[in-house]
Amino acid sequence: MALIPILVGLPPMLFPMHLVLLELLIDPLCSIVFEGERSESGAMLRSPRRRDERLFGRRELMLAIVQGTVVLASVFAFYAWLNASNVGEQIARAGAFVALVTGHLSLALAESSSLGQPLLARGRAVFWAIVAGAVLLVTASLTVPFLLEVLRFAMPPLSILAMSMFIGLVSGGWSVVLRSRPIH
Repeated sequence: MALIPILVGLPPMLFPMHLVLLELLIDPLCSIVFEGERSESGAMLRSPRRRDERLFGRRELMLAIVQGTVVLASVFAFYAWLNASNVGEQIARAGAFVALVTGHLSLALAESSSLGQPLLARGRAVFWAIVAGAVLLVTASLTVPFLLEVLRFAMPPLSILAMSMFIGLVSGGWSVVLRSRPIH
């Protein structure tokens, strides 16, 4: 998202401060949440994987690539559409950033949902704390004048914010539907 808009002639979407903000959200999500998740029930009853078996199979790698590509394509298409709609560069950047953050959070939730824990289980407290922190951080970045200026954002209308969150939820969470269906 930092390079593609520039390559196609759009204004930059991500500047260095946006990347730092994303890292503040994504790093704790990956390291704290996933490492702290309980394993699947019955994990110790399964046979260990064979020595010659890869840690990540083709299926897992392809799913990860597709999931990342869906979030990337969705956020980019939304950003391009916002720019074409002439809402202004700063509103387009803010809307796409909200979609990107929401996409990452919903992707993390979709991935952790495969562990079989209920959505509001006690073991997910850290995940929800990070989500709350992300909501506070993004809200501040859209409402505090100093942060609006530093991040080169403008507060989007509620309709754009709603679209941003919808795009993020769908682009990050679609794979839950696949996992809920048996694969033959």
